[in-house]
Amino acid sequence: LNSDKAMLPAMLEDFLNNASQDVSEFVARIFKNYGIDDKISLDTMECFKFDVINAVNRVGLQHSFSIEERQSSIFELIRKDSLQEFGECLKNVLMKFRQKKLEMENSNGICQQARKYIEDHYDDINLSLPMLGDAMNLSTSYLSKRYKEQYGVSIFYDITQVRLEKVKQLLQGTEISINEIAEQTGFSNGKVLIRAFKKKEGITPGRYRELLNEQERKA
Repeated sequence: LNSDKAMLPAMLEDFLNNASQDVSEFVARIFKNYGIDDKISLDTMECFKFDVINAVNRVGLQHSFSIEERQSSIFELIRKDSLQEFGECLKNVLMKFRQKKLEMENSNGICQQARKYIEDHYDDINLSLPMLGDAMNLSTSYLSKRYKEQYGVSIFYDITQVRLEKVKQLLQGTEISINEIAEQTGFSNGKVLIRAFKKKEGITPGRYRELLNEQERKA
């Protein structure tokens, strides 16, 4: 079995990346490559199962599938005693992994679109999770969940961070008032901007601008 063991994770990866590949044909190919049939010994069968389960776990880990998802699939495979049952279970596991991979890729694309939309519309005072959901034709609960899973922060948090970065750019490059900056960066007014800015930076926008000016004079 050793000659095929190193190739198995790559084979599983190819299957996950090829949505048109038939799962029954793929599993049959694995069995054939390993020389697995009804005449194999119990020891050979156990070695084969171990190699397959290890490869399934490695591929699941590589694609950041959750511990629960990987453990559930592994336990399902372990519990199958006959060759036929193991083969059918492996088909189900592989199809589940491929579907999960497609869902994650789709989710990543959605989250990237959401971030671009935020970058393009940060100056809109109405920019919010509901607005994003409407623009992308997605439910707010789905979009919010996927975004948090992908980036580890809420959409509201990222909207605020993008706006504050734009505020810092305007504080450094212009002399316009805080209220005008608020208007250009999507904050409802100067007071809201000051409160958000101080919460993140620890100082007011006015003091931040003073420090920048002091640095420029020293330079």
